[in-house]
Amino acid sequence: MENNKSGVEPKNVWIARRKKELRSAIIDMLNQYHELPKEWIDEYNSHTKNNPAGVIDTIKIIKETSAKNYDVQFGNGKTGSIGYSELDSEFQLFEANNDVVQAILCRSKMELTVGKSFIQIMVNWLTSIGFIVDIDNGLRQAT
Repeated sequence: MENNKSGVEPKNVWIARRKKELRSAIIDMLNQYHELPKEWIDEYNSHTKNNPAGVIDTIKIIKETSAKNYDVQFGNGKTGSIGYSELDSEFQLFEANNDVVQAILCRSKMELTVGKSFIQIMVNWLTSIGFIVDIDNGLRQAT
């Protein structure tokens, strides 16, 4: 969200990130055999049960459409795309509104790393902004 001059994250990105943080904390506490704070469970459940249609926490990378551009499907059934701008060193995540217009959900600067596949870098980025990522079988070997 480095290019977001307002500093405010879209609600769906914030909630997805928060759910990821809660899920990780809950798993860590369980692995250490500690009692879980009831507030964490209540909040996690509220995000899960009251998941409005606009809140997305899962994303499936479906297919490559061109170099460093992929079609995706969100957990709420909507579609979109991910693109990487070599010029700006920036990932951009779009949600399709109709056949012509796409709304940008998130954009972040990220340099490509030598020795890592592009798909793995993309998955790492999506995970860092709070998404649970699934990769279509045809792309799995590239990771």
